[in-house]
Amino acid sequence: MKWLWVIPDPKSFPSGGNVYNGGLLEAMNQTGEEVVMTRWEGWKAHALRWVPDWIVFDSIYLPQLGQVHLDVLLPVTTRTILLVHHLSSLEEGISDMLITEITQLAAFDAILVTSEFTRKFLAGHGVNNVIWVLEPPLLIQEGQSGPAQRALQPYLLMVGNLIPRKGILDYLRGLSLTSAELPVQIVIIGSPELEPDYAAACKAIVNNNEILRDQVHFMGAVPHEEITCWLKGAALFVSASSMETFGIAIQEALAAGVGVLCLEGGNAGELVQEGVDGWVVGDMETLVEATEKWWSGHLYLPEEGQRVRTPSSYEQLAIQLLRFTAR
Repeated sequence: MKWLWVIPDPKSFPSGGNVYNGGLLEAMNQTGEEVVMTRWEGWKAHALRWVPDWIVFDSIYLPQLGQVHLDVLLPVTTRTILLVHHLSSLEEGISDMLITEITQLAAFDAILVTSEFTRKFLAGHGVNNVIWVLEPPLLIQEGQSGPAQRALQPYLLMVGNLIPRKGILDYLRGLSLTSAELPVQIVIIGSPELEPDYAAACKAIVNNNEILRDQVHFMGAVPHEEITCWLKGAALFVSASSMETFGIAIQEALAAGVGVLCLEGGNAGELVQEGVDGWVVGDMETLVEATEKWWSGHLYLPEEGQRVRTPSSYEQLAIQLLRFTAR
């Protein structure tokens, strides 16, 4: 079959969605399918000229797709998939945004989501499309902590672009207001370029606080393959994200044997087994309190607590996607 993937360049900026897209696209190419990637600009001409069997749209383009009548534009032989990494309505709740997005989803032949959480959310709000679930694979990454990591140990690690839904500003603000000491370093990996004002606010909280100033380190965007080294050296992984449709960074932390402390937003809480390989809390205040309990020794995991995890691969996901589309 011929596949046209309308997605951002997976190397354009670091994100879980781009990691997933890049891995699945590469695996699809290895199956022998005809696979072409294009960005939003020019996809219509490409589709009409090439006439693919399937077009996969990243949900980042859903606002633009609202202006396109796919059923009129495309040949009847071309079917469409919306690959959902994030929807605004997942944060907005029952709102006009939810109604708008649910209405838009009806235009696609199938919806591809990365977790049961997202499938249940969509089905529970009246989405009648076929919904396929392909969770990101559990990849066992090779790598060891190096001099850069050892120089900052012990440290807790956060991985997330500096954007509001990752919750990093509120977490740092909570630490600045309640912590009389900070006996560990905090390493934050994530791009400051997507929301510059938000990133500046995160850094201002740190620079204006005597306790945080020398303890918090913004590393910026780091190549995905280097994150393993930071995970291997971390004493704890913290996620302050209010909404994760899957939570690739959390899964990678658990695979590296690092305890995880996270908010329960979205699918995040489904990845962590409470008291075995981490803790899940309900709000930011409790997340800050739990961090303080952890570094004071009042919150800890049993040494034998880590679960055995079965590796999987993007090749397996590609094969499953071909099975879905062959039905």
